[in-house]
Amino acid sequence: MTMCLFPLYGIHHLAVAYFTAVGKPKQAVSLNLLKQVILLIPLVLILPRTFGVLGLFAAIPLADAVSIGFALVMMKRDLDSMNHADNKVFGV
Repeated sequence: MTMCLFPLYGIHHLAVAYFTAVGKPKQAVSLNLLKQVILLIPLVLILPRTFGVLGLFAAIPLADAVSIGFALVMMKRDLDSMNHADNKVFGV
């Protein structure tokens, strides 16, 4: 169960590397903190109380899924804003 999102986890790493490369370290750090601290720790503490051991094992893929979703949204917004800025510069 903890490996079900493993093929998609590269998206999270890609987003962190992207924001680091374009000089936006706050976004890169926020994505890492989102997964490791803001989501994972509370899920590990809350889900086992409700679902037992299954909740503990579900915490990791749930934190991964949410962080991957945020990474996709953040990257799309950043790329759209760069495309919009490029269009203004070139008059398109």
